[in-house]
Amino acid sequence: MDMRRVLAGISGLAVAGALLMGGCASEASVPAGSQGTETKRMTFSSADLETGFEEAQEIDLAEETEIRAGGAYRLTGSTDRTVVVEAEDQIVRLLLDQVTIHAQDGPGLEIRSAGKVIITRLEGTENTISDGPRYTDKSNANAALFSQCDLTINGEGALTVEGYYKDAIHTKDVFRLHGGKLTVKAKRTGIRGNDGMLLADGTVQIEAEGNGLQTVKVNDHGKGQMNVENIDGSIIAGAYGMNAAAGLYLSDNRITMQTVRGDYQADGGIEGQTG
Repeated sequence: MDMRRVLAGISGLAVAGALLMGGCASEASVPAGSQGTETKRMTFSSADLETGFEEAQEIDLAEETEIRAGGAYRLTGSTDRTVVVEAEDQIVRLLLDQVTIHAQDGPGLEIRSAGKVIITRLEGTENTISDGPRYTDKSNANAALFSQCDLTINGEGALTVEGYYKDAIHTKDVFRLHGGKLTVKAKRTGIRGNDGMLLADGTVQIEAEGNGLQTVKVNDHGKGQMNVENIDGSIIAGAYGMNAAAGLYLSDNRITMQTVRGDYQADGGIEGQTG
C-alpha cells in the first residue's frame, strides 16, 4: 500500500486552508496574549538518553514478536505481525537494528503494559513501523506505534512510522524524542502524547491529516505540556502543526510548516521562538 494514496492532497489542503485562514502556511499562529506565558520545562532522565546495551537479548522478528519481561532486546529482521510488549511495570528497551514491521490488521508495535519503554534507533540503521487501514480489534489501540505507558525514542539512527488507520505514534502517557531522524505519516495525528511531549536535538518530518504534534490532558502537575527544542524538519498538517493542551515551550528550532488551522495552538500559552 502506498502511503501517498492515504495522504493524497494533504499538502494542497494545508496550503489552500492556510490561504483561506490568513496565511497560516507561512506565518506562526499564536493565541492572543499567550506569548511569554511561563511554561514548565520538561527534561530527560538518564535512562532516556542511554543508548548502549551490549548484553541485549537478540530477537529475530521473523521468528518472535512477543516480549513478556523487562530488559533490553535487540530487534532485527521483518514481520507482518503486531509486535507486542507486555511487561507489567518493568522497563523495556528495544534496540532497532534495520527493522521492518508492518501489521495489516492492527498496530505495528503495541505496548500493552510496562513501566516505561525506550526505543533506541541504532546508529546507521533505517527502521520502519506501520499498520493497515483496518483493525480487527478496535477497542483500544489506534496507532502504528501505540503505547499505554511512557515512551521514549532515542539514538542516532532513523525511524519511519506510518499510520494508515489513525495516528502514527500515540502514547497514553508522556512521549519523548532525543536525537536521530523521525519521519511520521498519519491518517489522523502524527505524534500524540496524552500527558506531555518533549522533542530535542533531532530531525522530525511529519505529514498528518490532523494535528502534527498533540497533547490532550491537563492538570496542576504539568500534564499536557509540550517542549520542542533544537529540532530541524517540517510539519504538514490538516489541523494545527503543534497543539498543546497546556503550555508550549519552543527553543532554537528550524521547522517549516504548512498547516490549515495554524502552526501553533496552546491552551496554556506559548513561550519562546515561534518563527
